[in-house]
Amino acid sequence: RSLRDVTALAATPALRDAVIDLERALYGRATAPWHGDALWHAFQREPRRAARPRAARAPGLPPLFKLGPAPD
Repeated sequence: RSLRDVTALAATPALRDAVIDLERALYGRATAPWHGDALWHAFQREPRRAARPRAARAPGLPPLFKLGPAPD
């Protein structure tokens, strides 16, 4: 949901630092241009995680209008 959430999920300090640098460039007072090479390389070196199974989907909301047969 946020860049801070990404840092919490990062397994390596390199990725955490690169994401924090991005956050500073986006929301900080720095005027220096940001280049994404460090972030890209850190992301590529990040160990892969096994995919989590998807949670069972909750049933959708009931329809607003119950459509029945057309009146005669």
